[in-house]
Amino acid sequence: MKIHVFNLPSEVRDRLSGWFTHLDTDGEPLLIGGVAREALKVVLLGEEFAWNAINDRDFTVIGGSSYQRDLSPHGRRRIEVEYGAHHKTIRSYMATRDLSINQIAVDRHGRVFASGGAVKAYRAKTIEAIESPTSRMLVRALRFRKELGFRLSKPLWKSVIAAGETLRWEPVADRYISEGLLSMEDFQ
Repeated sequence: MKIHVFNLPSEVRDRLSGWFTHLDTDGEPLLIGGVAREALKVVLLGEEFAWNAINDRDFTVIGGSSYQRDLSPHGRRRIEVEYGAHHKTIRSYMATRDLSINQIAVDRHGRVFASGGAVKAYRAKTIEAIESPTSRMLVRALRFRKELGFRLSKPLWKSVIAAGETLRWEPVADRYISEGLLSMEDFQ
């Protein structure tokens, strides 16, 4: 897997670097999730960083000698950190992601790491599955389709159609509906 490295503009980098100060680890902490998706949109598509779109701060740690999960509320935001998770390298972390648009991470220096698949997905504005789709992955793909305004790849869309309304009963669907990320109409 090829890994691309991009540098965030200084104003974004400087603001994000402060988010790393509360982490105590002997590994390399990386921002993932929505923050990483926003960062790639900045460096690859030239979009403004949508600070108001960030509700969570998700981190993983590459290397390190211990593992723990810290789910800490920070105001109205959730901060989740996986310390010393089983990821030995950025490449091994990215290999665990379910969708191409999630093979992204940002370090404390404002470097955005993205797989070749993530770069391709963002340029084409298309969401692709990395592995055989599960119901959970399909619901997440529907969420990201709505959130990012991207389309689903043909194979992923065919899987959504085949699963039909049964996706509504996937446990993560309830959370997405309650948070306003999806609606009942998204499952019809």
